[in-house]
Amino acid sequence: GVQTCALPISATPGALGVCDPDTVAGDVCALLPDPLGHTRAIIDAGALVQEQTPAACAKRLLAKLPATIDGVVYFKKGKPFIRERGSDKGIPLARSRVPPHRRFTYYAHADTTGADAPHSAVAQAVLTVGPGLLQRDLEQASWRMRGLAHGQSVALVVSAEVAARM
Repeated sequence: GVQTCALPISATPGALGVCDPDTVAGDVCALLPDPLGHTRAIIDAGALVQEQTPAACAKRLLAKLPATIDGVVYFKKGKPFIRERGSDKGIPLARSRVPPHRRFTYYAHADTTGADAPHSAVAQAVLTVGPGLLQRDLEQASWRMRGLAHGQSVALVVSAEVAARM
């Protein structure tokens, strides 16, 4: 079913949520489902998040996510970095000891093709869909979850404009 998000969607694989772009634009955390469940990524294919930098989004997400999440992965110039709890800056993901099931990944719009970070086998992603998103870009963004055919899943959050066209 379609849900309007205040905090947006259930953590049900294949769920569809409708979000107010103005709410999401200023707060990436508006895309977090409650409860978090297996959600371990936000893929902003629809370019709904307008916050300053991926690093700033990672910092905001880490402050909002439960203590079971030890770090937030983000991308800088195409390379994966992680902001870990208790640290005031990101480090290259390769230097981190945080396992995939205890981290969250934020893919900014520019990182929805080509960027890669390992996820746990049952991880779910929240994927945004905006009015100008092409099918090929939606497909590319979905495949940031490399295990879609093996237990990973995606829940879509569409802008109100896209929902009106459905």
